[in-house]
Amino acid sequence: MAEGLEKAETIAAWEGAYKHYVPMFREDIEFGGGGGVGAAASKRATGSEKQAVNILSNILLQREAAIGQAESNRVKVSLYGLALSNPNPDFWATIRPASQAKQIAQDLQRMGVDPAVAEAGMQGVPTIRTVDPMTNQVVDRVNPMYKSLPGAMTLKVNGEVRVLMFNEKDERAMRMVAALKGTDGLTNFDLASSAVGKTTRWLAAVNTQYNPAFGVVNFVRDTLGGAINLTSTALRGQSLRLLGQVPQAMAGIAEALRGEPASEWGKAFAQFQADGGQTGFREMFKSSGDRAAKVEQQLALLEKGGRLTPANAARVTLKLLDDFNTVMENAVRLSAYKLALDKGISRPEAARLARELTVDFNRKGRTGRELGPLYAFLNASLQGTERTIRALRGPDGGKIIAGGLAMGVVQALWLAMAGFDDDDLQEFTKARAFIVPLPGGDKKYVAIPLPLGLHVLPNTGRVLTELVIGDHKDAGKKIFDAVGEIAGAINPLGGGNVFTMDGALRTVAPTIADPFIELGFNKNFAGSQIEKDPVGGDKDARPGYARARESTLRSTTGQAYLGISKALNWLSGGSGHEAGMVSPTPERVRYIAQTAGGGVLRELEKIINVSTAAARGEEVRASQVPLFSRFGGRVDEDRVAQSRYFDNVRRLERTENTLNAAKKAGDGEFMGRLLQDRPEAALIQLGNSAQSEVAKLNKLAVSTVGDREALAQIDQARLGRMRALNDAVRALELASDGPTLAQRIRGEGGQAMGAE
Repeated sequence: MAEGLEKAETIAAWEGAYKHYVPMFREDIEFGGGGGVGAAASKRATGSEKQAVNILSNILLQREAAIGQAESNRVKVSLYGLALSNPNPDFWATIRPASQAKQIAQDLQRMGVDPAVAEAGMQGVPTIRTVDPMTNQVVDRVNPMYKSLPGAMTLKVNGEVRVLMFNEKDERAMRMVAALKGTDGLTNFDLASSAVGKTTRWLAAVNTQYNPAFGVVNFVRDTLGGAINLTSTALRGQSLRLLGQVPQAMAGIAEALRGEPASEWGKAFAQFQADGGQTGFREMFKSSGDRAAKVEQQLALLEKGGRLTPANAARVTLKLLDDFNTVMENAVRLSAYKLALDKGISRPEAARLARELTVDFNRKGRTGRELGPLYAFLNASLQGTERTIRALRGPDGGKIIAGGLAMGVVQALWLAMAGFDDDDLQEFTKARAFIVPLPGGDKKYVAIPLPLGLHVLPNTGRVLTELVIGDHKDAGKKIFDAVGEIAGAINPLGGGNVFTMDGALRTVAPTIADPFIELGFNKNFAGSQIEKDPVGGDKDARPGYARARESTLRSTTGQAYLGISKALNWLSGGSGHEAGMVSPTPERVRYIAQTAGGGVLRELEKIINVSTAAARGEEVRASQVPLFSRFGGRVDEDRVAQSRYFDNVRRLERTENTLNAAKKAGDGEFMGRLLQDRPEAALIQLGNSAQSEVAKLNKLAVSTVGDREALAQIDQARLGRMRALNDAVRALELASDGPTLAQRIRGEGGQAMGAE
């Protein structure tokens, strides 16, 4: 039914209006593309003495508006046909067009509607009661404004205006018509076109659309998630075939993006796009002035075409990255689309199934449309959560839940048997990937990204298993982190663990404010410290560059950030021993730069650092390799030692502060209980000594920037002091409580006791 109606209103018919009307857009007049579907598709020239402005941009605006109206009309015609097939005067009614009864019957039959059924829902044009000035009698006349009533939705069938009237007394009916007419906005602010909206869109694009690492990671997530979500569709049981077709789909998409496709899969992607299977972004313009600025920008690029300029190089690079991510994002969808067509499913239904297989970015409600410019991934999170719930409620939902939890149990046991400690890998990494330990005993691993949303299941199973086999002293923190991770996964506003202060603030605040929150709490999105804590807290008056990390001092790009940090300190009145008004650490400078540059800058920095390190013959760590580091590597023992050292120092400082407070209060009984409950108190003096020596080595490292051999010796001395404290704390724990089940699985309990 809908396909026959859609043919009546083609884009070509709308564009044909330009043959009869020659618009001369005048200044002081903004042309918005017509007054809706029921109005004329173009503006007819009537003559004017005002100067014509922005002719080209207004023609483009009119064309885009006409195309938009035509596509909107397709939806409305389908709904009109639904109303004809399902008459319900209490909800909606179709207005009888000004046609002969025979013509109406033919139209209904062509649309696949039984005239006898539709006749019950057909109504005449709404009337208003008034007084006839000639007869002075009360009469009912056609309401001249009925097409503009809040409950009226106008559309065209074969060029004839028709109206679908919604019952203004029905709240659901009025919500529907308001959404279809685009009058259901929550606010009157154009957030999408504001500086906030543009910044949010850039932050999202630079970390996804233009980030090659994200494209590959997201490809794995979408492919695995699509295979699981397929169980709740008409293609249930075809997951292996879906995965097998993905390489062909990738090749077809790449071919179609390069030009006119010739292969079967290339043509299938072109048809997939025509059927609305690909989600996308449409740039909107508030006025012809904005459109004119964009046109001038494009014309300027055309003038420079073929020239090797920085702007052209950047544009070509971003276009290549965009095409690359298009291939990655649509491969599994195209595979599902082709699979559905082969099964005999109609093209529109196959496109819908494929589009909704992962995250349908085109679907959004009123809230998503209004709040999207504030929260970068709001709609994607909402749609992803809804799709996950749909899969879990499907016929194989129980198997998916059981399999996901079992995967987490296997993950925890596998890591323990391979010799991995709980803190060898960051929680952020373990929560979002399935870690496969590699043989060899050197803690190498492969990380398989898990589908977002569904990753909650294996993460829950893993954490519960770690609680059983691990150190119960940290049980409360592990449960807290796990529940926070689950809540963060289903939280549409993002922000991570909503039960932490920084996570709660990131959740409530718009995306544009997240960098300021992370800088304030000195934690990035993965929970890692942005910069080292100052020695002595706020009393540390050293300039920011003097507190640089050793990893920053060693890296090539780190030298650039170090130089910026020194320059800012000097320009703001600082010196070599005192911080100026603006004296950020190099790590803060890097964080700000990478926030603006996103994944593109992060991967570019890795390429530079790896290339220069390899050229100097230095060891290249797995975490430094571009892209590869997202899919595996080897545990960085130095990073783990540093992380444990700072955790132990903070733990000892808390115990020391509590003892000092009890001593000051004269509570000897409490001090005795504390010393018994916290045997690490015996290591307080050792911890203070370690901090003092590490602080001296840090100062010495800053003064030897550029001397790589000296820096390497300082690093080894610093790590040796940190490991000494870590070993003392672990030996004390084993002596007090004995080895945990995880430690016994790793076979280290007896060794640690013997070492002690």
